[in-house]
Amino acid sequence: MERITPILSECQEQQEEYIFDTHYYFTISSSLEISDVEFLRFGYSDECKRKVKEVFMKMNNWTPGKIYEENVYTRYLFPLKIKWSN
Repeated sequence: MERITPILSECQEQQEEYIFDTHYYFTISSSLEISDVEFLRFGYSDECKRKVKEVFMKMNNWTPGKIYEENVYTRYLFPLKIKWSN
């Protein structure tokens, strides 16, 4: 998440304390590609959402689900909560 935190920090308004809390849905294909990234409760601008999604899509080393030792398309829910304090 070290690549996403700077984007969110740049996008957030300067406050004494801020908690960023969202969930990402995404799919990992049997060929290890990430797709279908969606956000729930994303409280930032569309530009911030675009930047975060771009970084998220470039992340690698995800593990797809397996059935009988075969990689299969898998839909994940990824919670993300970050607390900033000035």
